[in-house]
Amino acid sequence: MYGFLGQGFSEDNKSVASIVDSEDIDSIGAALEATISDNSFTKATVVVAFATAAGVDHLTQMTSDGNLKSCTVHVGVDENVTSRDALESIHNSTLNGHVYHGQTTFHPKLFYFEGPDRIRAIVGSGNLTQDGLFSNYEAALLLDGPKDEPSLQAAVEDFESYIESIRTHGNQLSESLIAELANDGMVMTESAQREQRAASSESDSSEPKSPSYRTQVPRQSPPATGGNEATTTTAGNEGGPVILDELDQYSLQRPDMPAIPAVRQFKTKTDREYYEQLISDRDNQVNVMRRLIREASTITKGELKQQLRDRRDATISGSFDADLRVLWRSTNEVDREGRGDDQRLEWTGE
Repeated sequence: MYGFLGQGFSEDNKSVASIVDSEDIDSIGAALEATISDNSFTKATVVVAFATAAGVDHLTQMTSDGNLKSCTVHVGVDENVTSRDALESIHNSTLNGHVYHGQTTFHPKLFYFEGPDRIRAIVGSGNLTQDGLFSNYEAALLLDGPKDEPSLQAAVEDFESYIESIRTHGNQLSESLIAELANDGMVMTESAQREQRAASSESDSSEPKSPSYRTQVPRQSPPATGGNEATTTTAGNEGGPVILDELDQYSLQRPDMPAIPAVRQFKTKTDREYYEQLISDRDNQVNVMRRLIREASTITKGELKQQLRDRRDATISGSFDADLRVLWRSTNEVDREGRGDDQRLEWTGE
């Protein structure tokens, strides 16, 4: 299977959404998050030209919430775009970091996922930066299928050969390598990059331009990473968190359940949308999940999925993790420990 993902112009990427089994695919970052949450994949390899600390933080948060056993990042350091902050973030995380620098510019953008029986590749224009994953105008193709699919065999071999070549000729990321790259002027801190851009802008004496050919298509806002101020906004609230305008139209009460905690402010648009699903429909998946976790007191993610299937005769969709996120991040009624289907979910609400 294959699909096309256009980032920046449309939130309706039906071909990719159907493959990753999620309705909320408006960016390369969203496709990555859905893939990392998919139990079919246990290993990820990221090969990108450039990385920033914010891009790395998004990937780190996704992998900490997802089911991967390993994630390796190969990043280039050409053209002084990849920052020292990004390399340090990779090195200080659970990601396995490598740096590539050759005789010409290292410029790929590949996100490759493997599982026991399946592969998925996202190949496009987006780098491991916040804008590349969420806000820039980008394009990507997604390829997905069983490893033993005859039509994929040659592609799988080529992907793996390509990645192995990069690994062989690259350098394992370390504190000493980061220091050496900084001393050689190959990487700078992001604050130094900003100062350099500001100085360059001040030296340009030409008047700022607003050409008639500049597009008016709005930029998409990225989701917030853990511990940071939210950057996704509602219209007219630029720079602030996502707000739910009113709660009066909803019933927060549920039969035989504690009232749903009233929440008005959210880190991301996705968080708000799934909270609205929680408070607007008593019998949808997220409400059934809420009841099951409370009834069990403690349950594993895999057991929850099976009980959902048994009670609803349903196929668990990509929205499962987004539904679950509402309960641990928005209403704070669930605590989590562990990873994958063995992750323990504990009810901590009323």
